[in-house]
Amino acid sequence: FTFWHYCRAETMNVTHAWDGAVVEMSMDGGDSWFQITPVGGYHKLIYSGSEAPFEPDTPCFAWTTDWTEVEFDLSAYEGSARIRFRFGSDGYYGFEGWYIDDINVTDDLASIDLDERDLEVIPIEFALHGVSPNPFSRTAVLAFDVPRTSRVVIDLFDVRGRVVETLADSVTEPGRYALTVGEGSGLPPGVYFLSMRAGSFSETWKIVVVK
Repeated sequence: FTFWHYCRAETMNVTHAWDGAVVEMSMDGGDSWFQITPVGGYHKLIYSGSEAPFEPDTPCFAWTTDWTEVEFDLSAYEGSARIRFRFGSDGYYGFEGWYIDDINVTDDLASIDLDERDLEVIPIEFALHGVSPNPFSRTAVLAFDVPRTSRVVIDLFDVRGRVVETLADSVTEPGRYALTVGEGSGLPPGVYFLSMRAGSFSETWKIVVVK
């Protein structure tokens, strides 16, 4: 199993990274997953922290200098399998992320079917990733994740708790989304709060608008 990838995630030092990417496999139709290791291994370990996206010292990809081919030996496995790509972040700093292309599975003896559709990014949990940049003077980009079809409400509040603007209020399909904050609203300088609600999920971020 091979693919080409380009990874830009937040690293800590020569051995560890705050954010990272892993490849996982399921042999029971997606009920359970386990991490698989590429030939030559991963090149970083997840650093221990309260917001770490994976267990401490989980091997991961975090940074490549260019597009790189990765190979996995699957000869130890037999039967129908699913493979997924997971990118995790502690949410503090955002880098470019993880690009994947040219996925290929080869086996002279097996029957292999590959879905030719473009890969879809389906998050595994709800998340509000804050805005970038923050503080900002005119506009900023808000990123959030939706793992399953849900009604998503995102409101912008002032320090008195009044709703300044509703950025989203609709039933949203699974995926990763981005919205522009401040576009056309002319937000006065000050402190504001972004709140995202979806089912039982609720999270709030503080943002600062400057002159």
